[in-house]
Amino acid sequence: MASRFVFATMLVGCGADPTLLLDGRGGDPRTSKNATEPEPDASTTGAAVSDDGAARDAGAPPSDAAMTAQVDAQVDASGTDATAAVTAFTGAGAFVATPGPSARMPAHVFAGNTPTTNPAKQACLGCHVAGGAATPFAFAGTAFMDVAGTIPAAGVEIRVRAADGTAASAYTDQDGNFYHAAPIAFPASVGVRNATSSHSMMGMPPAGGCNAAQCHDGDAHPWVYLP
Repeated sequence: MASRFVFATMLVGCGADPTLLLDGRGGDPRTSKNATEPEPDASTTGAAVSDDGAARDAGAPPSDAAMTAQVDAQVDASGTDATAAVTAFTGAGAFVATPGPSARMPAHVFAGNTPTTNPAKQACLGCHVAGGAATPFAFAGTAFMDVAGTIPAAGVEIRVRAADGTAASAYTDQDGNFYHAAPIAFPASVGVRNATSSHSMMGMPPAGGCNAAQCHDGDAHPWVYLP
């Protein structure tokens, strides 16, 4: 479904920048530069490429620094610049629609939820934490299709990528709930996607309690939602 993901970030509890990346490549569309566009060449602009230009004019071989600059320019032109922004979806394959395991459990009884065994909007890591009353989760939360949090988003992928490149994905169930138990290091890059779009949180939240207070609690910040 064509969508625009609005992923409000964690401020007090998470310390992430509330500005969103909206171009699906990890770059701000207002400032992103085409990675395939090479820098101006000195041969056409007349600007010096490096300090040893005179040596090359005299027939001497270029210095190591000049050779490095030339290689870097070729890398930039090829669109494989290592300085490209890293997002939660860096290194991920194509999106595959996957129904997440249901989070409806007899132990999940919340007044006002439909059904009461649906833990939507609850701060999952309040119980699902080491030493807590339930199986520890690395990250968990709920995603919706509307900002008010009334229409659950099913089959959405939430991906978390640690600073060391380790990544894990969770998929939402019929109620929009998602969770992942295997440990993954935070702070981490976080993103959400479906078949038509992918968007990433700007900043790296320090923990995985997505519905926690001051995060996506529907109060300090909207629920995670994809209209």
